[in-house]
Amino acid sequence: MILLRNCQVVDVENGEIVLNDILIEHKRIKKLGINLLEENHKVIDLKGAYVCPGFIDIATEIGLVESGRKSEGNDTNEVNEEIIPGMKSLNGIYPFDISFKEALLSGITTVVVSSGGSNVIGAQSSALKTKIATVDDMVIDSSIDIKATLGDEPKKWNQNSQTTPLSRMGIMNLLRNSLIKAKDYMENKTEIKVDINLNYEALARVLNKEIPLKIAANKAQDILSAIEIKKEFNINVIIDECAEGYMVKEYLKEANIPVIVSSPLIDTSGLELINSRIDNVKILMNEGIDVALSTHHPKVSSELLLFSSVMLMREGLSIFDTLKLITVNPAKILNLHDRIGSIKEGKYADLVVFDDLPTNTLSKISLIMIDGEIVFKS
Repeated sequence: MILLRNCQVVDVENGEIVLNDILIEHKRIKKLGINLLEENHKVIDLKGAYVCPGFIDIATEIGLVESGRKSEGNDTNEVNEEIIPGMKSLNGIYPFDISFKEALLSGITTVVVSSGGSNVIGAQSSALKTKIATVDDMVIDSSIDIKATLGDEPKKWNQNSQTTPLSRMGIMNLLRNSLIKAKDYMENKTEIKVDINLNYEALARVLNKEIPLKIAANKAQDILSAIEIKKEFNINVIIDECAEGYMVKEYLKEANIPVIVSSPLIDTSGLELINSRIDNVKILMNEGIDVALSTHHPKVSSELLLFSSVMLMREGLSIFDTLKLITVNPAKILNLHDRIGSIKEGKYADLVVFDDLPTNTLSKISLIMIDGEIVFKS
């Protein structure tokens, strides 16, 4: 057992900082309290340092786009197909990509790796810990959600071949038709013998509400289309990127849809991002919508996740609301809040120790734990 003594525990959920000891056993936080020392404990005295839950970057392509490589190191898209939910991002991840280490050293202990945006329905996303190991040792869930994309990006790959989809109408038709076929497939599967279709098997999990459909949509019209899909098929949906979310906040609130917003450091010169606003996050949070922040690595390097969240404090977010964007909220959106995202008894000991408040951009990380194991110590 490991005992972290004299910790200033950043309780993100309750919005307070509490002086406590943290007792860790079998990868998890066993107990929080004062004077927990016993003879068999390995003691680390943190001398009043700040302990924060490990950060979560909820929508990345880490390991699918290998750092420093060009096309030969890019496994994000299956460009000759529009519908690929039977595939898993896990099978394309290079676990020794330097970006995993960079993310870890910035305090990120969990990432979600998703396929790219050229497919209307992409692959199954994977949630992984950032400890340097094999993919099998890193994975939390190899099918945490299924990625889909609306808007301009799926159109670009098809313009040379002049095949569907060439418009938003075509994209929505493909998405809707795929879900209808998956529903028919599952109904017929119980009555007659059918050939196994991995795409429909994966989409059946969405239709059964086992996993959400994570839909990348920036423009208001595409966000509303995603809401339409949620209502039509009665499925769980996450809106990813959501640049114009503030324009349709009341509809997102009514549909009870969580949102992932891109880092304020992202390049906004693209046509779909011209209406981006740095106060988008605050507007959505004030509406009562669950919001997480992501770098969408490699669009912004994952190691800038914390800095990206701190930038939003100038819009009036508190320290705790700022940290919620990269801890509690993504854990809740991923349905992993019983395991990660905050410092609570029974949760995995994914912890980051700072010499000052984490939101102080000059603060330094002195220790990082994943699953109760020290993976970095300065």
